[in-house]
Amino acid sequence: MVDITVSDGDRAAPRQSRLRSFVTTMRRWPVSSIIILTMLVFAGVFAPWIAPKEERFGDVRDSFEYPAILGGDSDFILGTDQLGRDILSRILFGARISLLISVIVVAISGTVGTVLGLISAWYGGWVDEVIMRAVDGVNAMPIIMVALVLAVVLGPSFKLLIFILAIGSWSGYARVVRGEALVIKELDYVASARIAGASTTRVLFRHLLPGVANVTVVVATLSLSGVILAEAGLSFLGIGVPAPTPSWGGMVSDGRDFLSSAWWVSVFPGIAIAITVVGFVLLGDWLRDRFDPRLRQL
Repeated sequence: MVDITVSDGDRAAPRQSRLRSFVTTMRRWPVSSIIILTMLVFAGVFAPWIAPKEERFGDVRDSFEYPAILGGDSDFILGTDQLGRDILSRILFGARISLLISVIVVAISGTVGTVLGLISAWYGGWVDEVIMRAVDGVNAMPIIMVALVLAVVLGPSFKLLIFILAIGSWSGYARVVRGEALVIKELDYVASARIAGASTTRVLFRHLLPGVANVTVVVATLSLSGVILAEAGLSFLGIGVPAPTPSWGGMVSDGRDFLSSAWWVSVFPGIAIAITVVGFVLLGDWLRDRFDPRLRQL
């Protein structure tokens, strides 16, 4: 008989290989951001079915119940606020509000900014000057002050919040798209399309738009995190989503006077905001690295 012994090094080799494979996968794909955003989307879509309690109203007798997850003796997993409303249920429904607002704002601002960026790059001259000065004006605009004034005049509302966030977001798309389009419009295939008699609209949307699509997707992904933070900030100031509809920023604001005695009212929504923003930032960084050939070569 032949005695075959397996050394510790031979046993460790497969484990090291699996570890290297896992690390490579984590670097190649945004696993952590996919997990975070999948949970966010799941919570927002299925909130009415998975939320354990009513999200807008509660029993005052249940106010400031200590979170059951931390040893509390109630059936409120993340505790309750000063009105007895379940924190977990409000966070789940707040995810729906944050997703809805961010998607609508990014769709509006991305469309407007991309179109204006293409027009600015294509026509140049006074058209480019007017659009870029408008971009500078939006970037210099104190959005918070504008939101406060409009909220006082018109009253806080869902539509007003979307309008304010969209106005403050389109300029980033316009500037980035313009820079990319200035390069693409000098390429041979664009010149060939112009010589062949293609209309301006066809050149813009058939030839220039696909060329700037990658950078637009990256900007949109990164903008989602900014929109969520902006919405939370405006809701924190009381000019965002009107009560009693739950929003993460409003929940943080509800608990700011009780941080010493009922910290969970503000902390858990704040954690939800932080995790969501990190998820979108990681995804945006991965898309930027994926679409930029200069970074792929590193």
